[in-house]
Amino acid sequence: MCSSDLRGSPIRRLLSVVVGIPVVTAGLLLGWLWWAERPLKAVERSLTQGDFRVALERVDSYLKGDPASSRALDLKAQALVGLGRFADAVAIYERIGSDTVTGQRAWGEALLRTQRWTDALPLLRQVHQKEPQNANVTHELAACAMQAGEFEEAVRLADELAKLPGQRER
Repeated sequence: MCSSDLRGSPIRRLLSVVVGIPVVTAGLLLGWLWWAERPLKAVERSLTQGDFRVALERVDSYLKGDPASSRALDLKAQALVGLGRFADAVAIYERIGSDTVTGQRAWGEALLRTQRWTDALPLLRQVHQKEPQNANVTHELAACAMQAGEFEEAVRLADELAKLPGQRER
């Protein structure tokens, strides 16, 4: 039997269907996920650009269709932190938490700004472990440690901050 005889064989057709269905399904699923993620990617771009008002408008619009989306709520809380609405952000984070470094950082900052030092410390420590070269995180953690009475940690962090590029005067 030559290869031209297999082209139309029932086994070949069955194999095409068995392989084709999962491939087409995966393609459709990936396309749908990409389409569904577009609004949240736009929110992330606005946050990155520091346009917190637009980010909040976009995420609020998204949440009308999917009010339980933890990712959208995390992004909303980040926008609220950027707008200085720290208590509103804390309320969201206390309900949903955050599993992203950016979200944990925003949550820690919101707790810091509402003077909840001991609540902010563990979050800021986690973020600092993941981003030890981030001067803003190190500064926030040092300030928080000082306010929480963790003086040795605050001094160690201040020394660490001074060693980071461009941070000596801070």
